[in-house]
Amino acid sequence: MSDAAAGLVQLEFADGIAMVTLDRHERRNAIGTELAAAFKVAASQIADAGVVVAILRANGTMFSAGADLGERLVPGQPGSTDVMLEALAGTPVLWIAQVQGGCVGAGVSLALSCPIVIASTDAWLWVPELSKLGRLPLGVLRRTIPTIGARAALGLAATERRVSATEAFGFGWFAQLAAPQDLAGTTAHIARRLAGGDTTATRAVIDHWRGLSAGTASLAGANVSTSDAAPAPW
Repeated sequence: MSDAAAGLVQLEFADGIAMVTLDRHERRNAIGTELAAAFKVAASQIADAGVVVAILRANGTMFSAGADLGERLVPGQPGSTDVMLEALAGTPVLWIAQVQGGCVGAGVSLALSCPIVIASTDAWLWVPELSKLGRLPLGVLRRTIPTIGARAALGLAATERRVSATEAFGFGWFAQLAAPQDLAGTTAHIARRLAGGDTTATRAVIDHWRGLSAGTASLAGANVSTSDAAPAPW
């Protein structure tokens, strides 16, 4: 990985919390090869550090514009988005997404793959691949269906409607909203409370979330019935 690529992701540790900052703001934090590689390195370092809580945030006005459409897929190799999301899913921590501005396409998958999302009141979600690429975004759907349900995920992709932070909070996709100037402080407060709690319980929650995200954990085991799933907003 080049020095330039390493600068695309910043990693800090404080108070038993890992803080990962995406810093490709000139491309609205689009997920490309170098960003994904840098994130994978950071995720490995987080796993080695043994912390149980990590914050995922981004510099700039958008959380992520999704996949970098300027990059060509290499046949037989995973795309950048898959590399990044596999690294996130494979890191045994409780991820908290700190979301400001827009999440587009794969950026929606990235945010909603985190079990806790703290969002600015100006945040929004948009999955526009059907119009832009002429097809449903299978990768986005594969990642979001386990976390928000099939009906809601397909509705996002089929209608291409932008979902506001207020709506996403109402659907249960966002855990809490904060004014833009309060977002970082609110996220840090929640992260500190979680990091200071019973780590055995937190690790059990982490393991169960990873199972749900992979589609391997049972709803009964989570004490959740299918009727408790988030309603489709369409």
